[in-house]
Order: sequence, then structure tokens, then C-alpha cells
Amino acid sequence: MTCANAAIPTRWSLNSITVPYLELPELLESATKHGYQGIGLWRDHFDDYAAAEVAARVAESGLRVSSLCRAGLFTHEDPAQRARAIDDSLLAVDQAAALRAAAVVVVPGGLVARDLVGSRSMVRDGLGRLAEYAASRGVSLALEPMHPMLVEARSCITTVGEALDVLDELGMHEHGIALDSYHVWWDAGIDNLTDRLKGRIHCVQIADWIDPDNGPTTSRGIPGEGCIDFGAFLSLAARLQYTGDIEVEVLSERWWERGARKTLQSLDAALTALHPAAGPWTGQHSASGAH
Repeated sequence: MTCANAAIPTRWSLNSITVPYLELPELLESATKHGYQGIGLWRDHFDDYAAAEVAARVAESGLRVSSLCRAGLFTHEDPAQRARAIDDSLLAVDQAAALRAAAVVVVPGGLVARDLVGSRSMVRDGLGRLAEYAASRGVSLALEPMHPMLVEARSCITTVGEALDVLDELGMHEHGIALDSYHVWWDAGIDNLTDRLKGRIHCVQIADWIDPDNGPTTSRGIPGEGCIDFGAFLSLAARLQYTGDIEVEVLSERWWERGARKTLQSLDAALTALHPAAGPWTGQHSASGAH
């Protein structure tokens, strides 16, 4: 992944999974206090609220919803489970419409019965049924390729190229990709896909890669702790004409144990170091980032 002289985006959004023990009011208050302009929401984090109430609270806070997680998980041997996954994904689209979320992140679903071809066929079927409904609701889908270590548990689509191929096969030109640094930093093929990717990134998320000490799902690092070149990654997002928020999505048992206050303070320092040209992390909204 090469770095060009493109402006690095600085529109930060706090994903709720980074501080999962905060209730919705605390999450909104903390995000605003620490200078974030948006929030990414995991659906189970507002189970106690109707989507309309969440939307009202977000609007009152002055934040926006950069993404809703998640739809998908389409791969099941049992047809009834596949049908339930599609129904739940349709509900996610309705919630996203109420929240005016910039995108719904779609996690494809893992490998079923050692059948990679069949599993990807299930993903295409689920996506095809979801795409038309999402378009009718004015909701953007962001298909998320994931690191190969999650091929069985979460995603049988592991590279950006594979994700693009699926979208193109289905004619999903109004939908796009969720580009998560943790999942794609290793994917050297991205440099050969820039023409296909321009304008097709609908969500960008960042977390650092460190050795998966707590398993592949919850071992992420705060930017600067690991081996990812975030200057190159964010410059790539700019070159791909991405103009949305940059979500900080750190799924980490290690940071969850340290608590929200320590995590948010450490992120303040990390984001300042990540883009010093933007000035110190002051906890103030940037007028240039509003849209």
C-alpha cells in the first residue's frame, strides 16, 4: 500500500465498540467531549432504544452516524437461518434509514461446510436481496472484506478485490466497500485496484495490528501501537475520493479492561500524533469537517 501526497482526512468518528460499556447517553457525551464529529453504532448497543429515539439523541448531540454495524452473516447450512439473517439485515437497513447513517456495514458470513464456493454463493444471494431494498430506502451498503484469519468465523471474502468482484457481479454500483485498516493493511493488491475503487469506499475504519493475544476478533491496537502505516492508509482513502468520516474502531479486550476514560485519553494522543498537521487534539469540532 503506497503513500501519495494526498490530503489525509481528519473527520474522526468514534465507533461504539471501542468503548462498549458506555450507555448511549454516555457514548454521545464522551464522543462530543473528545472532539469526534460522528459515531459508528453497533446495533446491540442501542437495543433498549427505538431507532427514532437514538436518531433524536444523536441529532441533539450535534454528531452524525458514520456507520451502522451490522447486516449480513448470510452463510448458514440451514435455509431457515439464512432467511432469518436476511430478515435481520432488512431491519438493519430500516434502522440505518431512521438514523440517517452514512452506511450499513455488511459482514458477509464465514465458511460453511468447508465449501468456499458455496459460501460465497450464499453471500451473493443475501446481498442481492438486500441491495434492492437498501436502495429503495436510500441506504448505502458497505461490504467489508476481512482478514483471512476470520474466513471461517466472519467472512469468506478476504480481499478488497474479491469484495469488488461480488459487488460488480450483482450490479451493486451504488453500494461500496468498508475499508478497515485492521483487515486490509496486508492486501498488496489494493494498489492495482485504485481505478476500480475510486468513489466506492463507503466506510473507513482504523485500528492497529498487533499480535492477536486475545484471539483474532478482539486483539486490535490503538493507532501507533502496531505495524500499520496509517499515513499511507489514510492517504489511500483520500486518493480513492473518500470524503466521509474516519471511524476509530478498536475491538480490544486489553483496552476494554482499562476502561473508557483511559482508552479515550490514549486515543486523543494517538490521533494527534497520527496527523500533527491538523494541530493538537483539542476536543473541539472542526468546521471544515462538517457536512
